Amino acid sequence: MTEHQVQSYLEHGFSISGARVWVALSGGMDSACLLHLAHRFCPVHTELKAVHVHHGLHVEADALEAACERQCQALGIELVCHRVTVDPDGDGLEAAARRARYAAFEQTLEPGDTLWLAHHRDDQAETVLLRLLRGSGLTGLGGMAPRRALTATCALVRPLLSVPRASLVELSENAGLVWVEDPTNRDTRFDRNFLRHDVLPRLEARWTRASHVLASTAELLRGERAALMRFADDVLEEITCAPGVLELDALVARSPDEQAVLIRRALAQLEVPLPPRRRLSTLLKQLDARLDAEVVVKWPGGEARQWRRRVYLGTPCAELAPFDAAWENATELTTPWGDWFGALSSTSSGEAMIDRVTSRRGGERLRVNGHRRALKALFQTYEVPPWQRSQGLLVWAGGELVALVLPPGATPAVLTADGWTCEASRWRDRSRP
Repeated sequence: MTEHQVQSYLEHGFSISGARVWVALSGGMDSACLLHLAHRFCPVHTELKAVHVHHGLHVEADALEAACERQCQALGIELVCHRVTVDPDGDGLEAAARRARYAAFEQTLEPGDTLWLAHHRDDQAETVLLRLLRGSGLTGLGGMAPRRALTATCALVRPLLSVPRASLVELSENAGLVWVEDPTNRDTRFDRNFLRHDVLPRLEARWTRASHVLASTAELLRGERAALMRFADDVLEEITCAPGVLELDALVARSPDEQAVLIRRALAQLEVPLPPRRRLSTLLKQLDARLDAEVVVKWPGGEARQWRRRVYLGTPCAELAPFDAAWENATELTTPWGDWFGALSSTSSGEAMIDRVTSRRGGERLRVNGHRRALKALFQTYEVPPWQRSQGLLVWAGGELVALVLPPGATPAVLTADGWTCEASRWRDRSRP
């Protein structure tokens, strides 16, 4: 494969990148070749830079950094180096190094920038095999995406993902590139290295297109997953009654496999961590439209609950500490939800002075339609789930409860006492002229 045959991949990478492209440079052959090709075909309007992360994990780390400096100096490209501390913290050395590396990338890039990684077709084949052996589903077996978000404002692109490594070796040698091999890449104690050096060569000795087929399968599965997610989004529009709240009857009418897809997709939309397979299986077994009992299934960073024929998905509901804040003469009040009320004050003689905002203590009642109703009854009437009720806020004036602010997502947002109304950011006493 010649440079011009790779050119189309690079041009496409530039076309979907921002005005500034950063090449993640390790000092090894793959990234050195990507830097060379990026410089060779970089459009005039694109600013090209490089970033290197020094992990300090072996004696060759300094040599790799020096190699990156030489590679960039030869091309006149600015290089930014980061030295990081890798703390395995129970995740293993590979995962910890990756976490530190990506944190450095995010620190380097500015809004609108794009990061290029030198992953190639052989890397993709290794990724698919590794995830298959770890029991991944459709998402994992789709391998690495050619493009994804790195942060809310920056993208990550892998322009060489369809190019075999052998072609990059040939291109690097023809261009006279100099690089340094990372010694950890030969250590077969690491799973990926074991697949690279011991497993894939044996597969390709029998099936010569093994890497190509594995990478092509990943591309196929990514497309099928994208189509599945579009179907899931259409179904969720029909069965979602509020963000993260699904109609139980409509959900359990579908097969368990469909339920699992819909729950995972709804959680992804909420940016809530997905449950492990066993926790999701437990949830599906407990969901039952014939029962009105409360179901609770939790996992790290997320939870699911069944209550009153609805399924509530989200992060674990934290209990609020008792809240009590003076209001008199205040222009702003920071509540447990932030500055939800905005600027509040008594702006005319026709308004009663609001003196405080509190959380529930128990026994409070709000006068509605001529009757003093217990807050528990009001929460039930407006279908506020029991675990969210502690998030309600009470507004007082002259020692009288004049409004109940329901938890976020409830409808209506505010219940007012007889003689009171909520107008924009002000509480007005209707009984006064």
